[in-house]
Amino acid sequence: MKHEIEQALRPIIGEPLTAMWRYAGNQKFEFGVQRPCKNRKGEEITRADLGLVVSCHWRMDAPDGGYISSEDYGPNGARYRDELNGPVIERLLIT
Repeated sequence: MKHEIEQALRPIIGEPLTAMWRYAGNQKFEFGVQRPCKNRKGEEITRADLGLVVSCHWRMDAPDGGYISSEDYGPNGARYRDELNGPVIERLLIT
């Protein structure tokens, strides 16, 4: 899959795809040289100069009717409905 993504995007971006990862319902593609940096938690990571974030609407349903969805996350890591999401996530992981 990485090869196909790189073939499609490299002519547009002009740099090789060097990393891809997911967070809060988004997929991030990083292009170019990975350089050392620190994340918001102060942990050592690498990051490229160019990044493309792709998002879509999603929803995961728990067996009891609860759910968690992309609408529970906002800009800059904001999270909504945390008082409801914790138990829903636990139930989804258990079942």
